[in-house]
Amino acid sequence: MFNHEILDMLRTIHQTNELAFSDSKQTIAMLKDLCMNNQKCNAIVRWLGISLSDFDAFHKMENDFKNNCEFARRSLVNDLIGEGASVDIANDVAECWEILVIVKLASSGNAQAQWNMGNFYIVGAGGVEKNLDMAVYWFEKSARQGYGDAVFNLGQVYLMLDRYDDALCWLEKANKGGHPEAGEYVEMARMLKTRG
Repeated sequence: MFNHEILDMLRTIHQTNELAFSDSKQTIAMLKDLCMNNQKCNAIVRWLGISLSDFDAFHKMENDFKNNCEFARRSLVNDLIGEGASVDIANDVAECWEILVIVKLASSGNAQAQWNMGNFYIVGAGGVEKNLDMAVYWFEKSARQGYGDAVFNLGQVYLMLDRYDDALCWLEKANKGGHPEAGEYVEMARMLKTRG
């Protein structure tokens, strides 16, 4: 079972810029204090400790997640199992790490990561509660950079919120951009707007 407390801890550290790794020993010490005796948490600390001893390897893993999450996930899981972690713990750590990287990339302006954040909020995944306003926030950031799926999803969320003018605006953009499902949603938005 995925441990949201670990993810919350990692996000808190990231948001306070402690995960900048300017002082890796201090970061690891703080993580250890937060972990107490949590086995999954300690597995993250162990992996971070290994990674922080080699900044190039750490940034390579971060880039791997950005470019190919599945490859990076397998690599991290294998590393952790090699260090003695169970498969379940390794998978949980990989999920935490993947989400943390998405949060970090989204915050720094990566359109695909921002789209991922929108998806977390639209269904209540990735350790966050379902929140359509936050889904709008992240989808719009991504859509304004021209990320096609975000343009379409933003229109969908506006439909859910009964904001038909906004929905039409974004769905028509998605349709012009060639999104395969946008056309039928444009018709739906027009029909709902007429009724409303």
